[in-house]
Amino acid sequence: MFTPEEGATEHIGLDHLSYVITFIADWVTDTLRSSPTG
Repeated sequence: MFTPEEGATEHIGLDHLSYVITFIADWVTDTLRSSPTG
């Protein structure tokens, strides 16, 4: 998911929560956009 430079390559990444939130928000947006009812 994330590179060593971004941090949290092998863990949840609470020390870089802004990256995690952005990644999840992008995933949700992409998933809903590609849904049949989206």
